[in-house]
Amino acid sequence: MLLYALRHAEKIDTPVWNSDKKFDDRGINEHGKSQSLALYDYFKDKNIQHVFVSEYSRTLETILPFCMKTGITPLIDESLNEINVGSVSDPKASPEEVSRLLEKYARLKNEETDFMYSGGESGFDVFIRIKQFLEKIADIDENIVAVSHEGWIKLLVCFVLGLDPGKRFRFLMDTCGLVKLERENAGWKIHFPVIAD
Repeated sequence: MLLYALRHAEKIDTPVWNSDKKFDDRGINEHGKSQSLALYDYFKDKNIQHVFVSEYSRTLETILPFCMKTGITPLIDESLNEINVGSVSDPKASPEEVSRLLEKYARLKNEETDFMYSGGESGFDVFIRIKQFLEKIADIDENIVAVSHEGWIKLLVCFVLGLDPGKRFRFLMDTCGLVKLERENAGWKIHFPVIAD
């Protein structure tokens, strides 16, 4: 079984607060729509049988053209949600509070230290969700696409490699970028896809 962990397509610039789910739920922009349409050509010969998306609308919007062409029903899985940044994304937080928190987090990121966002999660909290997701799909033999977010996917790499979650700040990831993992015995092998030879 191969797991393609795909970051969502490029999102719109303006935050869209979802009060029910308590996060910024902006969709994809025009460039993101082009990225989304291109995914069919990439995945069409990969024998994808299952698609999972986070609760954020941009993950569903990213993979929906592929799913519509293949007839695969995407399943929403909250364990794929982006790391909860708490007060930083809360529209009720004052600009001064957000600025103070961002300065604090920038220092911690430079130190490659994991931390808990005020009112949110730490990298270790996301590790628990990642472990739950990997256990959920462990018995699936067919290939899977999981559409998630930059922070989640960088933490997935740390989890698989046994790295401290603070090391995630070393990684950069493009929109619509992906990490390919192969289930091998009791572990996971990371492949770095080659788009063109």
